[in-house]
Amino acid sequence: MNKRQFLDLLQNGHAQIVQLETQAAKAGVALEKGALGYWSIKEVIAHLIGSHRHLISELEVIARDGKLTPIDTGMMAQGDEDWETALNRFNAQAVALYADRSFDEVRVDFDQTFGRILELSQGFSEEQLLSPFEAGSNELLWESISSNTYGHYEEHLSQLRAWLGQHVSK
Repeated sequence: MNKRQFLDLLQNGHAQIVQLETQAAKAGVALEKGALGYWSIKEVIAHLIGSHRHLISELEVIARDGKLTPIDTGMMAQGDEDWETALNRFNAQAVALYADRSFDEVRVDFDQTFGRILELSQGFSEEQLLSPFEAGSNELLWESISSNTYGHYEEHLSQLRAWLGQHVSK
């Protein structure tokens, strides 16, 4: 993987989510529950924004300091929480932040947070992107970015497309 390939994957992943958002908005189903579990497409996008914000916090530290120092973006386990419980809490909080916002506002925030990730990613050298993103980790910086952007989107896209296909054809 080189920097250009990585940036292409990043932008392509964003384009796929934008296409899905547009289809959901045109079909008038963006707020219907059940697109992914009990979430609507709006709530899934809010969930992705939560991941974006977490990643932006980490990337800004790396851009400033040249390495990641431990920060708590709300995704860390608290007390005796296990990782899954912490992640579920984080996701619920991310979705709740957008409960009273319109789908268009959520879409704008998704694009803005993605834009910041793209800007930060473009600022990293290929060497940085191909290096572990934190001490003691084998995960490369580009892999960490992927797991909170296009890799994360891929986890949900097939189910969202299937759900949308069923609701658009009604």
